[in-house]
Amino acid sequence: MKYSKMDENFFQIMTDVLINFDHHPYRYLINKKNDVIAFWKQDIEKRIKEGGELYFGISNSDDLKCFALLEELPWDSKIFGTKMAALTYLTFSKDYNVYEANKFVNWLLSRAQEKGFKFLLSKVNTDNMLSIHSLEGNNFLLVDTLLDFIWQKSENSLGKEEMGNERIKIEEATLNDECELKEIAKKAFMKHFGRYHSDPKIPKDKANSVYEEWISSSLRGYADYFYIARIDGKVAGYSIWKKPSELEKVNNLSLGHYSIASVSENYRGMGIFKALTYAGMKALGREVDTIEGPTHINNYPVQKGYISLGWKIGDARHSFHKWL
Repeated sequence: MKYSKMDENFFQIMTDVLINFDHHPYRYLINKKNDVIAFWKQDIEKRIKEGGELYFGISNSDDLKCFALLEELPWDSKIFGTKMAALTYLTFSKDYNVYEANKFVNWLLSRAQEKGFKFLLSKVNTDNMLSIHSLEGNNFLLVDTLLDFIWQKSENSLGKEEMGNERIKIEEATLNDECELKEIAKKAFMKHFGRYHSDPKIPKDKANSVYEEWISSSLRGYADYFYIARIDGKVAGYSIWKKPSELEKVNNLSLGHYSIASVSENYRGMGIFKALTYAGMKALGREVDTIEGPTHINNYPVQKGYISLGWKIGDARHSFHKWL
C-alpha cells in the first residue's frame, strides 16, 4: 500500500471510484445518489482550496483504497486556544482490512503532528466499522453519537400546526436578544452530553462557550433563519437554521439544515421546542424538499418532538476525539 498527498492525477481516479464507496454524505437522499456523489467530489475540492489537505492510499495496481481530508478547525482553535483539526471523510474501500486501516490512520496522525496540531476530530457513520476500528485502534475517544433526523416535504404536509399554548410567541431574533440568548445557552448546556462536554480534557466552562459563541455567530450572519420563542415577553428558547449551501444548490440536493435549538430550563414542557421547530420547517419548507437535523442519541425529548412533526431517522454518526 502506498500513501500520498493529493497530486494532479488524483481527482480523475476519485471521480471514477467515489460512487463505489458506501459512506458518503447525505445517504438518506436515496433517489439522488449521483447528485450526492457529485456534491461529495466538489466539496472535497472546495475544502482543499480552503486549506485542507487530502491524503490517500492506493494499492500496487493503483486502486484507490482509502482517503481522508486533514483540515484545520479555526472556530474551535480560537475558542479553545490550541491548534485543532479534523479528519474529514475518513473512508475505506469495502475490501480493506483493519490492520491496513490502522496503519493509514497512524500515518495521518504523523502528518497532523508535523503540522503542529494538538487535537483531532473525526465523525464517521455508525456502520462504518473500518473507520471506527481504525480510530479506536489509534486511541481516539468516542465522545458522542448523533442521530440525523430528516423531514421530507413529499411525505408530510405543512398545514396549520396547533401549538397548544397561546402564550408562545415566535419571532425572528435580533442583536438586542443576544444577552438573553447567551444566558439561555449557558444554562441549558451546563449539563449537556455533547462531544465537547463528554471530553474529559475540555473544561465545562470552555465547552459551554462553544454554544454561546454559536449564538453570536448566528446573529451576525451564520444563520439564515434564527427564531426565538417568547413567553410573557421573555425569551424562552431559540432555533437556528441554514439554507442549502451553494454546492448543494448546484447539485440539486434541495436540502435545508436545522443547526441547533435550545429551550430555557424555566419553560420546558410547554411545547416550545415543537413551536420553534415548526417555525423553521415553514420557512425552509418553502425552499427545499428535505430538512436534516442532528440530535444526540439519548436526547429523547427532542426525538419525540421531531417524530410528532413527521421527522424520521435518516442516518447516525459517531464523533471521536484525540489529543496529540
